[in-house]
Order: sequence, then C-alpha cells, then structure tokens
Amino acid sequence: MALPAGLATVRLHCDEIVDALGDPVTGKLYIYPPGPVTWDGQALLTAGPIIVDITDGVLDVTLPANDDPALSATGWTWRIREGWPGGTIRSIALPSATPDVDYASLAVTDPSSGVAAPTALSVNGQTGAVTLTAADLGADNAG
Repeated sequence: MALPAGLATVRLHCDEIVDALGDPVTGKLYIYPPGPVTWDGQALLTAGPIIVDITDGVLDVTLPANDDPALSATGWTWRIREGWPGGTIRSIALPSATPDVDYASLAVTDPSSGVAAPTALSVNGQTGAVTLTAADLGADNAG
C-alpha cells in the first residue's frame, strides 16, 4: 500500500550494512512508530512494526517523516530493532527537512526528546581515554 499523497516522507537507505567481520548482513529491520498514528484524520500506522527485509546488506524503505504537522503524534522518534546477529535497538528521528537518509550516518537519539545523543571521537585532538585539565578548557585553575 502506498503512503498518502501529501504526506512528508523520508527515504531510509544503506548500500551495505555489514557485520563485525565486514560481511553484508541478511535479516530484518523492525521499525516501530510510537503507537497508532493517523495523518490528516486517515488511518496510517498501527502500533506494530514495519518489517523491512535486508538482503546482502541493502536497505531501502520510505517512511513518514516523524515531524509532519498533520500526524496525530508529535515529538516522537522511530524505534528500530536490527534483526540480525549483533543487531542493536535504537531510536531515530526522520525529519522532513532531510528527505534522504543514509542509515549508516544516523546518530542515535534520546527516545523521549528525539535529540541526537552526543558522540565524541576526540577532545582537543586527543583520542581514547582523555583526561582534561583546566587549561585544556581555557578555565581558570584558581577557580
């Protein structure tokens, strides 16, 4: 069934999802809305998952943008469960301002706010376990 015309959508895709050994995964991606959601008074989404088959690591699905103002739910994120060995569960925001999203580039979000969880790979050019001093932060050592 096609999504209604006029509904803001986001294409979620990835050319190659791989496991820890670099092999393409095969399995399912379970995508959950926050519960029953209607769009402009029409039935749209149930509380159950949208199930997407992943074959040879390829993902391609079009979903309603979670910020379409005509949706009955507001301030929500999609809950994603990766149905393959080593898969994770996470919440993601798919706003209409970004209609084409590479799954591999998504930041994990706080499910209650939809705000991306901060991720730091380095601090002041240091990586690994980093110890910062007051001088690293430009703070007054005397307090």
